[in-house]
Amino acid sequence: MERGSQDPQIITTKLTIPPHYLKKIIPRTHVYAAMEADLQRPLILITAPAGFGKTTLVSEWIRQRQLATAWVSLEPADNDTLRFWCYILTALSPFLPDLTELIDAWQNEQPGLSIERLLTQLINTAITLAEDTLLVLDDYHTISTPAIHQALTFLLEHLPLRLHIILITRRDPPLPLARFRVQGKLTELRTHDLRFTNEEATIFLTQAMNLDLSSEDIIELRKRTEGWIAGLQLAALSLQGRTSYASIAHFIQTFSGINRNVLHYLTDEVLQQLPEDVQDFLLQTSILERLNASLCDAVTGNSNGELMLEWLEQNNLFLNALDNQQRWYRYDQLFLELLNHRLKQKYPDLLPELHHRAGAWYAQQGMDIDVIKHAIIAEDLELAVQLIEQHAWQFIQRGEEALVALWLSQLPEASFTSHPMLSLLQAYTAFLQAQMELYEQALTRSESLWQQEQHNSHMLSRVYDLRARAALYRSDGPQIVHYAQQALDLLDDEHSSPFYCSSLLHLGAGYLYQGDLIPAAHYLAESYRLGQKHGYTTIALAAACYHGLLQNIQGNLRTAAQTFQQVCGETHAIATWPVIAAHVYLADVYYEWDDISTAQLHIQQARSLSQQIQNEGPVTAQLYLVMARLAWLQEEREQALTYLIQAEHSSQRFGPNPTFLARIAELRMRFLLAQGDLNAAQQWQTQYAPP
Repeated sequence: MERGSQDPQIITTKLTIPPHYLKKIIPRTHVYAAMEADLQRPLILITAPAGFGKTTLVSEWIRQRQLATAWVSLEPADNDTLRFWCYILTALSPFLPDLTELIDAWQNEQPGLSIERLLTQLINTAITLAEDTLLVLDDYHTISTPAIHQALTFLLEHLPLRLHIILITRRDPPLPLARFRVQGKLTELRTHDLRFTNEEATIFLTQAMNLDLSSEDIIELRKRTEGWIAGLQLAALSLQGRTSYASIAHFIQTFSGINRNVLHYLTDEVLQQLPEDVQDFLLQTSILERLNASLCDAVTGNSNGELMLEWLEQNNLFLNALDNQQRWYRYDQLFLELLNHRLKQKYPDLLPELHHRAGAWYAQQGMDIDVIKHAIIAEDLELAVQLIEQHAWQFIQRGEEALVALWLSQLPEASFTSHPMLSLLQAYTAFLQAQMELYEQALTRSESLWQQEQHNSHMLSRVYDLRARAALYRSDGPQIVHYAQQALDLLDDEHSSPFYCSSLLHLGAGYLYQGDLIPAAHYLAESYRLGQKHGYTTIALAAACYHGLLQNIQGNLRTAAQTFQQVCGETHAIATWPVIAAHVYLADVYYEWDDISTAQLHIQQARSLSQQIQNEGPVTAQLYLVMARLAWLQEEREQALTYLIQAEHSSQRFGPNPTFLARIAELRMRFLLAQGDLNAAQQWQTQYAPP
């Protein structure tokens, strides 16, 4: 997987401490004290469900202490490894000016700058901090990429004394929290720490929300909400329209806490008390994840967006400012969900038009991802398909196959029956996710559609190239050669095409699997030459890797090791399978040389890189196989057998692979014979006889 050349767009509002929107901020003295006492620890984890005031708590504490703070507000789009660390580095750069060059190198894919090296340079730079500095990652629960969690763990384990990380999240992140607790590196604030006390609830309801309530009413309301801040706010908004004591008392006595139905009921009551034009504004703009005045005007067709946003903010109607200039906003997520529900109920026929208007605004701003999203929802399929076919390969090259797969999953089946490129994209993403039935259906459809069109032989070659790749993942030499040759025959005059270069690679690998080393060497060398010439780095590295395997088969282990070392030296910020494969094959060579410590280093590097890639590759099974051999050598018997099972499962993800199964069986039989279990070894030999 290779990163594309486009730098991620940094949204600067995500790097600002969120401003307050309540007239009165409730002092949380006891919570501040807990944070203050443990400020010297590397990690402060603040975890609680939505609506417990986590972000407000941290931002107000920072303002009171006037702490040096780098703030990043996260969202699902930040699951891209490149984008995530660009935000982290950019947020820290005001305090560490030397990071500027590192940011440029990371964004521009400087050769040799892996995630490990990036973090190492960040850590070494942060040692120079002269004062305590906070790195706050808000809404960390939106991050699900394992590679990001792993990299953050590495950073936390080597964090300089002056740098502290605060994670604000709705759930525990997949970090080694138990180890951090034992090591004294972790401070935790959880739901019970964040619940409002009676005193805090009193200040909130009477001063922030301007309610005239008795102490008994406040205690009862606090009890029924269990100190849940959002619940108190929802209740307060409903109470603001009640004037009689009997009405207030009845409402409080019948309030049932944080049940989702109650949340909907309260929000409905708030909405019903608002002017009709405000309600319509809220409903129509609920299709947006972020709002500004211009975008709201485009969606509603009015020109009062700025006034409406100001009114909503002044009345504390679940509107969160995303910058200090009050230009961008977002609705509270729970409120947004209800608005969406009401919109579909009240104006179902208006939905497509609203999304069309939003898409038109985003198109003017050049924000194609948002255009595609709204075009799909608006059922403007012609525009959606056009943009997906135009931009999908760029996103795939950047390692964002999941985003392309999401777009494709939202399109109706009819869209694929008349668009061969769309079907090819569906086949490609399905293949990467090992959805082999969908892969075959989509690829067959793409092939059929292109065969019906004239002058599209170069497009049909992409189908055969993908079939060759699938055969490669199954170690099926004859099929690799067959499909790769078909692709090359259709691309005879397009030697600069990446698919021509890829097909040469597959043809060489196919001959290698068949044992035909002379044609294998020829086609691999040609693939490497063209890959280097035209900048197809991943293909060139893959060709070099297969050439190293060829040298190994010829008995030239030292030459092969040098080839693999050359590939390993071409590491990139985002991992690629050829680099991972080179580390695996080097580990195998060093194992044969009985240099176990070096073999383990390369396996560790291969595992670290592979965790940055969300999909398994053709070398994953080989990685588990080498790990099994090393584990067995260290007398970790059960672990070695577990690795063998993982190797077996991985090798069959892309279809039957009897060749690799035979290799697994051979290694398992060696293990069993070493244990003296001759009967079990004979059973394995019978079950997995080489083809």
